[in-house]
Amino acid sequence: MASVQRSPRIAVGPRADDMFVRAVTSGGGTPVSLEQRPDAVIWTGGPDSFPATLPDSVRWVQLSSAGVERWLTEGIIRRHPQVLWTSAAGAYSATVAEHA
Repeated sequence: MASVQRSPRIAVGPRADDMFVRAVTSGGGTPVSLEQRPDAVIWTGGPDSFPATLPDSVRWVQLSSAGVERWLTEGIIRRHPQVLWTSAAGAYSATVAEHA
Protein backbone atom coordinates (compact mmCIF):
# COMPACT_ATOMS: atom_id res chain seq x y z
CA MET A 1 0.00 0.00 0.00
CA ALA A 2 1.41 3.40 -1.00
CA SER A 3 1.86 6.02 1.68
CA VAL A 4 -0.10 9.23 1.37
CA GLN A 5 2.04 12.33 0.92
CA ARG A 6 0.87 15.41 2.75
CA SER A 7 1.74 18.88 1.62
CA PRO A 8 4.60 20.52 3.52
CA ARG A 9 3.52 22.75 6.38
CA ILE A 10 5.36 26.06 6.11
CA ALA A 11 5.36 28.99 8.53
CA VAL A 12 6.10 32.51 7.31
CA GLY A 13 7.45 34.85 9.97
CA PRO A 14 7.84 36.98 11.88
CA ARG A 15 4.51 38.12 10.41
CA ALA A 16 2.52 36.39 7.69
CA ASP A 17 3.50 38.14 4.45
CA ASP A 18 0.80 37.80 1.77
CA MET A 19 3.31 37.38 -1.07
CA PHE A 20 5.13 34.52 0.68
CA VAL A 21 1.91 32.89 1.89
CA ARG A 22 0.60 32.89 -1.73
CA ALA A 23 3.92 31.39 -2.88
CA VAL A 24 3.65 28.61 -0.29
CA THR A 25 0.09 27.83 -1.36
CA SER A 26 0.79 27.96 -5.11
CA GLY A 27 3.78 25.65 -4.56
CA GLY A 28 1.56 23.04 -2.92
CA GLY A 29 2.40 23.87 0.70
CA THR A 30 0.11 24.59 3.59
CA PRO A 31 0.69 27.88 5.44
CA VAL A 32 0.73 27.37 9.23
CA SER A 33 1.97 29.23 12.28
CA LEU A 34 5.07 28.27 14.27
CA GLU A 35 2.76 26.91 16.96
CA GLN A 36 1.28 24.45 14.45
CA ARG A 37 4.57 22.50 14.11
CA PRO A 38 5.66 23.43 10.58
CA ASP A 39 8.08 21.41 8.47
CA ALA A 40 9.77 24.59 7.25
CA VAL A 41 10.00 28.30 7.97
CA ILE A 42 10.38 31.25 5.61
CA TRP A 43 11.82 34.07 7.72
CA THR A 44 11.38 37.56 6.31
CA GLY A 45 12.80 39.37 9.34
CA GLY A 46 16.29 39.67 10.68
CA PRO A 47 18.11 37.70 13.35
CA ASP A 48 16.85 40.03 16.09
CA SER A 49 13.27 38.83 15.64
CA PHE A 50 14.05 35.12 15.14
CA PRO A 51 12.60 32.84 17.85
CA ALA A 52 15.01 31.50 20.48
CA THR A 53 13.76 27.97 19.81
CA LEU A 54 12.09 26.24 16.90
CA PRO A 55 9.63 23.37 17.03
CA ASP A 56 11.35 19.97 16.59
CA SER A 57 9.30 19.51 13.42
CA VAL A 58 11.23 22.24 11.53
CA ARG A 59 13.78 20.79 9.11
CA TRP A 60 14.39 23.80 6.84
CA VAL A 61 14.62 27.59 7.24
CA GLN A 62 14.71 29.93 4.24
CA LEU A 63 16.08 33.40 4.94
CA SER A 64 14.95 36.29 2.76
CA SER A 65 18.33 38.00 3.05
CA ALA A 66 21.35 37.25 0.91
CA GLY A 67 23.86 37.73 3.71
CA VAL A 68 24.05 35.30 6.61
CA GLU A 69 26.98 36.77 8.54
CA ARG A 70 24.89 38.11 11.44
CA TRP A 71 22.99 34.82 11.64
CA LEU A 72 26.33 33.06 12.05
CA THR A 73 27.99 35.51 14.44
CA GLU A 74 24.92 35.60 16.68
CA GLY A 75 24.94 31.78 16.86
CA ILE A 76 21.42 31.31 15.56
CA ILE A 77 22.35 28.78 12.88
CA ARG A 78 24.60 26.81 15.25
CA ARG A 79 21.77 26.73 17.84
CA HIS A 80 19.64 24.71 15.39
CA PRO A 81 21.94 22.00 13.95
CA GLN A 82 19.04 19.77 12.85
CA VAL A 83 17.86 22.46 10.41
CA LEU A 84 18.93 23.00 6.79
CA TRP A 85 19.48 26.75 6.30
CA THR A 86 19.18 28.47 2.94
CA SER A 87 19.37 32.14 1.99
CA ALA A 88 18.53 34.37 -0.93
CA ALA A 89 22.23 34.57 -1.90
CA GLY A 90 21.65 34.05 -5.63
CA ALA A 91 18.35 35.89 -5.85
CA TYR A 92 19.93 39.31 -6.20
CA SER A 93 22.90 38.39 -8.42
CA ALA A 94 21.45 39.69 -11.72
CA THR A 95 20.38 42.99 -10.15
CA VAL A 96 23.74 43.48 -8.45
CA ALA A 97 25.65 42.60 -11.63
CA GLU A 98 23.54 45.00 -13.67
CA HIS A 99 24.06 47.76 -11.10
CA ALA A 100 27.83 47.21 -11.10
